[in-house]
Amino acid sequence: MDPIRTATFLSFPPALILTGYTLSFSHSTVPALYDHKPQQTTPIFRLLSTHSSALIPTLTLLSTSASAYLAYVLPEQRREWTTAAAAMFLTVPWRALMMGKGEKRLVEISKEERVRAKSEMTLEHRQLMIRWVKMNWVNVVLGAVSGVTGLMAVVGRK
Repeated sequence: MDPIRTATFLSFPPALILTGYTLSFSHSTVPALYDHKPQQTTPIFRLLSTHSSALIPTLTLLSTSASAYLAYVLPEQRREWTTAAAAMFLTVPWRALMMGKGEKRLVEISKEERVRAKSEMTLEHRQLMIRWVKMNWVNVVLGAVSGVTGLMAVVGRK
């Protein structure tokens, strides 16, 4: 397989897969936890967070680096591939800087019974999950922009 085809295969498909994955968290998985006690929901959230911590960075790295490579080697499509790479890359600082604090707090709540009991009274866990879901929609949009832009570049390639 030549490098351009390989990079194409590693650029937009991981972005679209990641978009679907993050969409499922915001649309179905985490909202289903809102109305349950923190003793049940925060360990589930921690488990989801732990399991996704391997997949999300891997797909993000693959998609970003492949799109950046295509932007470099295909000057006639530089704008499209740069957009795809930048959109996917932006999920990293967004997740770390904007979502990280709330996610860490939910994990903390899951680890201590005393903290979970307090969270049950104040509904802190519910508020944190609602905020997390809203912020995760940004990841969904950025991933979709990356994946769709890459797909359009492939379809439009001569």
